[in-house]
Amino acid sequence: MKLSNLITLKYGKSQKKVESQSGYPIYGTGGIMGYANTYLYNKETILFGRKGSISNVQFIKEPFWCVDTTFFSIINKDIVIPKYLYYKLSTIDFNIYNEGTTIPSLRVDTLNEIDIEIHDKSTQQHIVNIIGSIDDLIESNNVLIEKLENNILNIFKKDQFKKGNYKKLSEIINVIDNRGKTPPLEKSKTNYPIIEVAQLSNNNNMIINIDTCEKYVNQEIYNSFFRNGHLKKNDVLISTVGTIGVAAFNFVDGLSIAQNVVALRTNYSYYLYCYLINEKETILNLDIGGVQPSVKIPHLLNLNIFIPNELDLNIYKSVFETIYSIHKKNINLQKIKQKYLNKFFG
Repeated sequence: MKLSNLITLKYGKSQKKVESQSGYPIYGTGGIMGYANTYLYNKETILFGRKGSISNVQFIKEPFWCVDTTFFSIINKDIVIPKYLYYKLSTIDFNIYNEGTTIPSLRVDTLNEIDIEIHDKSTQQHIVNIIGSIDDLIESNNVLIEKLENNILNIFKKDQFKKGNYKKLSEIINVIDNRGKTPPLEKSKTNYPIIEVAQLSNNNNMIINIDTCEKYVNQEIYNSFFRNGHLKKNDVLISTVGTIGVAAFNFVDGLSIAQNVVALRTNYSYYLYCYLINEKETILNLDIGGVQPSVKIPHLLNLNIFIPNELDLNIYKSVFETIYSIHKKNINLQKIKQKYLNKFFG
């Protein structure tokens, strides 16, 4: 069956006239990128990347806006259950339908002609029930992670009223970057992803989402090129160009960073992350202007930070380790989900 029998594709629209501080989520190819004062569509839909991250399909069930680098879809519910179709489409590598030259691109006509084999309605619901229950557990864990992160940020704000020691960031931080160089990249996925600004901007919580990485290098380049760019566990990442001041926490060894992403290495990493989130407006004010927003590292390192005592620092460590333990549960759930996707659609 052609995909055109299952869905009708619609173009996203520019968000410039509807952007607001809160309201309906605005989706790009990588996820939520802001909020709008109105919505473009308010029914269950599957979002496709039109340009850029074309391999990333998203299922949306609340009213939303999506930008003009995406397609949203009107789903024929007489034939297919929306969540089932999303699961099916998530197993397809849409990069094989790429028709772009410099930027990956998809066309409506191309998508419409894709052949899709689907189960009968009863089996569709069975599949949705099984995989959906795993998704529900993952979502519950994400809500808990968000709650814990909010709690520790509230503790951080209270700590700022305590009397204590202040230092410049330059006194407690080693900066890790790749000196603005771009390495030779691989066209296919490897074991060596590069963390870009997009991975920080598209985070739903503090933890870097490696699954959204789009650039990789081979082992030889990883070992030679990134001598100053390998990440270690507990490094704090921040974007310095474009979407500046976005922070994330790294819980694993061995990743690499792209230009415009800087890793801050310190014994106060848990506390530093909270500082960067709390001082986002201060960091934005360090913008030196130009073609796009940019922050100079020396300016960032000149900021002052309150240093709490060791007992208080241990509170941050405990909360962050709890967050990571929940995150690891989600990794295992994702593996179970993938086994079912392979079983039903492989």
